[in-house]
Amino acid sequence: MATHGASDAIIAAELEQMRTRRIGPTANRSVVGTMNEFSNLADAYRDRGMQPNLDGLAARLASTPCSPLYRTHISPDRAFTALVHATPRRGDAPTA
Repeated sequence: MATHGASDAIIAAELEQMRTRRIGPTANRSVVGTMNEFSNLADAYRDRGMQPNLDGLAARLASTPCSPLYRTHISPDRAFTALVHATPRRGDAPTA
């Protein structure tokens, strides 16, 4: 998140939100397909026999075009950057 310009406050808020977890079925099967595709790409992108560079791998995966984002920002990194740098309107709760 810091790589894409998120402030310490946004990162802390996201970490707090990630403390509570629930596991259950998804109503959207395309999410499962997208996650499987990212898993396959991560396997293909990583350097075999070397200590993985997780930051580099995350950045490469984040730049991957993603069908749910085709109508807006195309890839997760662009969508996240747009979200982080969006100017909140008066009265809006902070996002992220």
